[in-house]
Amino acid sequence: MKISHNWLKELIPHDFSTEEITEKLTDIGLEVEGVHIVESIRGGLKGVVTGHVLTKAQHPNADRLSLTTVDVGNESPLAIVCGAPNVAAGQKVLVATIGTELYDENGKAFTIKESKVRGEISQGMICAEDELGLGSSHEGIMVLPENTPVGMAAAEYFNITSDEIIEIGLTPNRADANSHYGTARDLWSALHLHNNYNQPLHSLQILDTSGLEINPFKVTIENQESCKRYTGILLRNVTVGSSPDWLKKRLEAIGQRSVNNIVDITNYVMFELGQPLHAFDADKIPGNHIKVKNLATGTTFLTLDGTEKKLDADDLIICDDNDNPLCIAGVYGGQGSGVTDTTTNIFLESAWFKPTSIRRSSQRHNLRTESALHFEKGTDPNQCKEGLLRAAWLISQYGGQVTATSVIDEYPKVTEATSVLINIPRVCTLIGKQLSHDEIRHTLTALKMTIEEKDNDNWLITVPTYKTDVARQADIIEEIVRIYGLNNIEETGKFSFTIPEKSQNENIESRQEALRFLADSGYSEAMGLSIINSANWAKITGNESFEGVRINNTSNTQLDLMRPDPLATALEIVAYNQSRQQANLRLFEYGTVYDKKDGNYIESNFISLFGTGMLWEESWITSPKQQIDSYFLKSTLVHLLKRVGITRFQEKPSTDQRFDNALELTLGNKVLAVFGEVTKKYLKKAGIKGNLPFAHIYWDEVVSMANQKAATFKEFSKFPVVRRDLAVVVNDRISFDQIKFLIQKSASPFVSNIKLFDVYSDEKQLGTEKSSLSIAIYFVNHEKTFDDKTIDGMMQKIMKVLEEKVNAVIRK
Repeated sequence: MKISHNWLKELIPHDFSTEEITEKLTDIGLEVEGVHIVESIRGGLKGVVTGHVLTKAQHPNADRLSLTTVDVGNESPLAIVCGAPNVAAGQKVLVATIGTELYDENGKAFTIKESKVRGEISQGMICAEDELGLGSSHEGIMVLPENTPVGMAAAEYFNITSDEIIEIGLTPNRADANSHYGTARDLWSALHLHNNYNQPLHSLQILDTSGLEINPFKVTIENQESCKRYTGILLRNVTVGSSPDWLKKRLEAIGQRSVNNIVDITNYVMFELGQPLHAFDADKIPGNHIKVKNLATGTTFLTLDGTEKKLDADDLIICDDNDNPLCIAGVYGGQGSGVTDTTTNIFLESAWFKPTSIRRSSQRHNLRTESALHFEKGTDPNQCKEGLLRAAWLISQYGGQVTATSVIDEYPKVTEATSVLINIPRVCTLIGKQLSHDEIRHTLTALKMTIEEKDNDNWLITVPTYKTDVARQADIIEEIVRIYGLNNIEETGKFSFTIPEKSQNENIESRQEALRFLADSGYSEAMGLSIINSANWAKITGNESFEGVRINNTSNTQLDLMRPDPLATALEIVAYNQSRQQANLRLFEYGTVYDKKDGNYIESNFISLFGTGMLWEESWITSPKQQIDSYFLKSTLVHLLKRVGITRFQEKPSTDQRFDNALELTLGNKVLAVFGEVTKKYLKKAGIKGNLPFAHIYWDEVVSMANQKAATFKEFSKFPVVRRDLAVVVNDRISFDQIKFLIQKSASPFVSNIKLFDVYSDEKQLGTEKSSLSIAIYFVNHEKTFDDKTIDGMMQKIMKVLEEKVNAVIRK
């Protein structure tokens, strides 16, 4: 938010420096992010003064130069060499004295110095209008009227103004300070309390409504939730033209372009009071009837700049008697009802519109206007009429021979001031300092809050309606601390806090543990955008009808889809690196994917693993042909799950369309992860060479299952481990996971480990769709040494179960 110091001085007259004001504003929560100077003429004519040419003589060494002496009000006149053909003794001129900084036609600064010109001393420069930025002529020096005083600063003579613009980082909750008057009101509270400043804020002139003709217009609010109040006034015989200079300069100082007197006045009042307004050409409103309502989705609306918009059913619209849209409420005007140079009658609007409604419409149609930004932060419904009458008065002063009608004020349900009960001892405890009742009373009174003392310790505080963020005792305490001054609260010497009970499944700790493990395992972290290009994703997946979660991204219209799949950013990252000759990648990413189901938005966290190229860097000791593949990712994945406390899970084939070949790791009915080789058709459309092994870890599911049981340590058996090998022929449809489960169940609890160390297939020897699996089974007993008879008994049981359950043939 930009605040003009000159404007602020009018509202709260003071002699404080800009530095003192910025420090005070920051202290009361209006953090100043910067200050810059705005000048109507660059440099502000500093160092330029009026002078009187006393003498003129020909330069002895140059035909086109003159030697002059010029009185500028100092003890002695200045000797100046001048090249202007029109310089003459007796003239009143403008002189740039030594040290003055001027700017050439390209905006480059140069400094006036004492110098010798063709052997003669020159102690300044007599200036032409283009050299000072006062015009474009360079035919000769500027000659001022004879009665011009000598030694007068040129800035004073031409009434050249400069202003210091204070940039405030306004937080979203401070709608009350979103204007010059609001800032002045807050500043007054602090100055009154700490600097004994008692001069009241400047009273703004508004239109006197006594004896006005009845307004012929009618206003109907059909959507009273989105429009709490609507005020309007008809102004006749208006002359649309240029704004007065003071108004143009005031708006230009805060970065606003002057349009015409009517538009400028509505903007001026918005930045002065924080109340946006809109002016309609009254003769273009059929039936003299204003309706505030919603129109059907798809209704066409032509904006002031001639752009056609398709309205949404959620857009709040100002309509005429025939339900034709005049403007998008609080956002943008329509071409059919806008004020033009030929407008003579104006219907002026000042209303309260729901912040969320305005924000959605503004973003939906990519119309980020100052009016919308003000409404988004929130306005005071009880200030609508004041803003209307302030603008009406200014138009009556600068808009010709204006006649006004009475004010229409539709206010179905008046917004009452909020009342908050506070307990003084509790207030002091939370502040950390024992403030006296008088200190608290004076602070709240300075904030224009009224106090009803129920008893000595309990007060009922009535909060002005412009303070939309103050509704609880905690908010009142914040207001007290803000104005009393945080710097005035001494340290207590102690710091009290509570340590939250550590949650066993705390997401952040498990996540940090997992990400540290991946980094330690040689993976690099990738950080993709959570917003992607929907057209590109549709092309890769071949799903042109994919909807997902779309956004209206005004800063980059190509990024319009919230990431639906971690593979989307993985493909972008790999393609980006491959195009820059980075072929060997081993990456992980933590992020969020977004979906929409049954009207509800769903966010899910993930960790993805992916890579391409060689598994190890080229070396004499490693194989250069060993590529990263899905089995390598599986190894990382299994160890990661164990690291966060998931030691048992099932493995089964996956039908995930993203992969040509994939497996799932599941626990019960929950899928913890899926991994495999990304389908070739995706890679081709994404412009990726080679294979891309990819693993998608459903992190929310992992966290929900992690560490459900406390990890326990079991002492290693002091008795030897026995290994027995078993070779079985099974159908290819039987997974090793099924066999492993049957072996474990048959010999529990003595089986400590099961490993598949060989797979052999031969259609002639074994038959169609059959394979021989060589399995190592490890037995351990924590109480005694196994004998051969016991081991043989367990092996016989295992073989029998496999023969019965999966039709295994035992190879002997």
